[in-house]
Amino acid sequence: MLKPVRVFAVMMVLAVAVSVLAGWHMLTMKRDALEYARASGANILLMVERELLRDLDVHAQTLQTINNVVNSADAREIAGPALAALVRGHAAGSVEGTIVVTDVQGQLLQSLHNESEIERDLSRREYFTAAMAAPGVLHLSHPFLPSYDDIHPATALSRSVTDSAGNVVGVAAVIKDLRHLNRFIEGLKTEPSGIVSIRLLDGTLLAQWPASQEGSQDELGAFHQFVASGLQEYVVDGFDEVEPHWRGYQRVGNYPVVVGMDVPRRDIFRAWETRTVVTSGLLLLFNLATVALAYGLTRHLRHLDVVENRLRAEASTDALTGLHNRRWFDEKSRAEWHRHLRGGGELAILMLDIDQFKAYNDHYGHPMGDKALARVAEQVQLACRREGDGAARYGGEEFVVILPMCDLAGALVIAENVRQAVHAQALPHEKGANGVVTVSIGVASTSSTTVESVEALVKVADDCLYRAKAGGRNRVEG
Repeated sequence: MLKPVRVFAVMMVLAVAVSVLAGWHMLTMKRDALEYARASGANILLMVERELLRDLDVHAQTLQTINNVVNSADAREIAGPALAALVRGHAAGSVEGTIVVTDVQGQLLQSLHNESEIERDLSRREYFTAAMAAPGVLHLSHPFLPSYDDIHPATALSRSVTDSAGNVVGVAAVIKDLRHLNRFIEGLKTEPSGIVSIRLLDGTLLAQWPASQEGSQDELGAFHQFVASGLQEYVVDGFDEVEPHWRGYQRVGNYPVVVGMDVPRRDIFRAWETRTVVTSGLLLLFNLATVALAYGLTRHLRHLDVVENRLRAEASTDALTGLHNRRWFDEKSRAEWHRHLRGGGELAILMLDIDQFKAYNDHYGHPMGDKALARVAEQVQLACRREGDGAARYGGEEFVVILPMCDLAGALVIAENVRQAVHAQALPHEKGANGVVTVSIGVASTSSTTVESVEALVKVADDCLYRAKAGGRNRVEG
């Protein structure tokens, strides 16, 4: 039979083991979330940088083409038909934005593709003044509002236009609606979600997704640190900090623009925290179920133990006298004999018989005889004062007492005490020689008798019992 405490302990150990395993798994998932954030952030950063670089390169090529047309022998003036046709064809094929061409005074000469600047005087536009200030250099402007009918923030990539003699004759620019950049980075559907931004070198924001979130001062400081470093790419891996985060910055070619990716803790661990809550809930339910099952099973096993012990006691107990029965004595005597053989000391046996009990039954009746048996059994049981001592009903009116670690002298003392105690009860026995119920006792011990088995020792005690009866009853013989 399984021990209830052991079963409960095993199930508790199982619950703890499952909890530890789940904890280890959640920590592993957390490390995986950090690694995934690192890889995904780098990939998104590279994707945005390459797309924006391709777009700006196309715009730059368009502006270079305009300059080349001006330098050709066919271009009599910057607003000539050949220039207009060439720019229209080039823009229609690859550029998303509005191309504007001005003269050296900033007056609009051509406005091609998409919407057109309504104002004719563009001399105050940053894309014009910056291009005129640095001839031959590409310039990306800060966000501004073009003079369109449908006004939205835009930026412009511009450069000066020179003739074949190297003289500046105007400015060409590609105006790009910033909504296109926002739609592009919004369409990436970044996972883990973070803040993707496109900035000028001075930190001016061109586009960001999500547009509603503002970058922290810490993130802005990291951006300026990147710009000051002069590096082409820069990664801030803060996974070991109290608030883990991943930040990356990538310069877009030689253009004055930077793509940034900031993945804060809440975005890195959003999926992990959701799984952790679910896993913790399931683990809690599992542990509660385990405790409930362990408690229920322990109670059931304890009940079975009680039932089994009761059945075992009933199987080894004489119902009439309350003493052990013959089956118990046989098992007990064999166990004590083996202990004696291993050097466990002497072993003594007492065989008792109620004198003239048949005559008692015939005269008083069996119910009174049963009461007499029970009264005698009480005194026999009182003789078993040590833990290893035991008494049993051997059969009919016979009783047996087994006394481990007891020599013949000690056994004779105990036997005499039992005899006197039974006699002192003074149970009437009109058919008995003494007028009261008495017992005869035979005693045998390995201290004075050499035998080969416990059965032989019992036989010696039984022979002594018969000598006591033959000697006049109410006696002890050993």
